[in-house]
Amino acid sequence: MEGVTQRVDGPRFAYAFHPLPPNRGGLRRWRWELWHGAALVAAGWRLTQEHAERALCTAASRRGHAQLGVHPLRPDRTPAPGGLSAGAPVRLDCGAFECTLVPRLPGAAGWTSAIAV
Repeated sequence: MEGVTQRVDGPRFAYAFHPLPPNRGGLRRWRWELWHGAALVAAGWRLTQEHAERALCTAASRRGHAQLGVHPLRPDRTPAPGGLSAGAPVRLDCGAFECTLVPRLPGAAGWTSAIAV
């Protein structure tokens, strides 16, 4: 069994992903949040939906690697198959492990109507 890498089932994260209203300059932005249980572990915004999805997947890869105690080699190369905007659970291949991203539902711990769009 030489040369076979062992894969580990990774953590399960929740995500919130939605467009923000245009700012004063007219720029549209996308807000993303990564949750582990009731704790917000990463958040940010990007100018395009694709960049926001990529940032969310990168943050999930980095967080999962940190929980396993290993250094991520290429966390930015963790694409979401089919995208995240559909609001369905997504399984990410992060290299040494796979993690699951599930949509964060209204009423979950830490959720407020101020962040829902």
